[in-house]
Amino acid sequence: MRKVWTAIFLFLLTTVVAGCALGDDEASVAELPPIPNVEIVEDKNEPVVMDVYWDATCSMQGYTTIPQNNIYLGLPDNLEDIGTNLGEVHFFRFGENITPMEGRQHRKFMESGFYNEVITSANKVIENSDPNHLSIILTDLFETDADWSNLAKQIKEKYFLKYQSVAVIGIKNPFKGDIFDVGYENSGKIFYDSGLDTAKFRPFYMLVMGSDKDVRSFITKCKERMGNDERVKYLLFTNKMVDKVPDLTTMDTSNMKNIFIDSKLTINDKRLIEYGIDSQDEEVDINGIFDYAQLADVCPIDKNKLQSVVSIHYLKDGVWEEETDKSKIKMQLDQSEEAPDKFQWSVRFVPQDLLPPDSIVLIEAFVSPGRDGLQLPDWVREWNMDSQGAYDLTQFDGSKTVNFVKLVSSLKDNCVSAEIPSIANMFVVIKN
Repeated sequence: MRKVWTAIFLFLLTTVVAGCALGDDEASVAELPPIPNVEIVEDKNEPVVMDVYWDATCSMQGYTTIPQNNIYLGLPDNLEDIGTNLGEVHFFRFGENITPMEGRQHRKFMESGFYNEVITSANKVIENSDPNHLSIILTDLFETDADWSNLAKQIKEKYFLKYQSVAVIGIKNPFKGDIFDVGYENSGKIFYDSGLDTAKFRPFYMLVMGSDKDVRSFITKCKERMGNDERVKYLLFTNKMVDKVPDLTTMDTSNMKNIFIDSKLTINDKRLIEYGIDSQDEEVDINGIFDYAQLADVCPIDKNKLQSVVSIHYLKDGVWEEETDKSKIKMQLDQSEEAPDKFQWSVRFVPQDLLPPDSIVLIEAFVSPGRDGLQLPDWVREWNMDSQGAYDLTQFDGSKTVNFVKLVSSLKDNCVSAEIPSIANMFVVIKN
């Protein structure tokens, strides 16, 4: 009987020790650090704080002088309504400095006499904007190449590098007034009158910056109020090129090889799937089929320039360390001949070449259009005027924006260089 109790005691002791060992091991890997290169997704429904910065320089005066078919005159009330609907709204006027508008003062933007600033310091607006708010700069985008280059870099650092989005909303509006900083004659200004000829309407812009969710919500509200007016154009710069980016939780992954879904780790990010390996010396094939449905208002993509981008990280002392040698992973992207918007995507590697013993490895793969794969929409080129037009008044066209293609291209390039725009993702973690 003593032997039986001894055996039971040893069994229980072994079980407890093993359980403690397992618990320690699980505890050491239970909380994986956040996935690098991607935004941490948090489902928040907090009210939006919207800050509207309104260009009060003299060149903006002309948008207020023709009341017929005038979208500009309705914006103080419309933006107040949108901001209140989303949460709360604050208005500021800016020229050389930024001044808050109290109470109902923002309605003065409908008065031509309110525009008396001579210097546009948009860079100060970016410096003072709060990336936790939805910031809107309303201006004619009349900037020099050097000024805009600095602004684009500021936007990259403050918004794109933090996985925020930026939209350009262009609006053609009646205009009658002086346009400054043009040519060398007439004190550097020219009088422009569009009348009621829509072909001659002068564009102004809203530069919208903030979280992707808030920027998209603002665009939706604008469309509700302005309808399908052809004078209003939208362009969204974001790392989310589709409404819901396909990943391993939504793709058809029925043809995977030498891999199975595992559950050794506790993973909070539901986009990250843990897999185990069947054989160390046979090739793993993680593949999926997905459909590409372009999100409204983003840059069109050249499907011939789509590329697969991969990053590899090893967990060391609780930190993801990136592997610079990516040659051990092969990727292939095939477009369906029958359905041009359907793709088959494969990520392959041999486990013993990539996965060290007792390691935790993170593989992130993206299907990205890259910088050269994003195309500017036609309306951007149609609204563009070469810089020569700003100096030679015989070429000046008040219905267009000087260097608009360059301005928008710089936003596109800064967005792409700061984050990876993707139309499909794979996030895989393997505990070997």
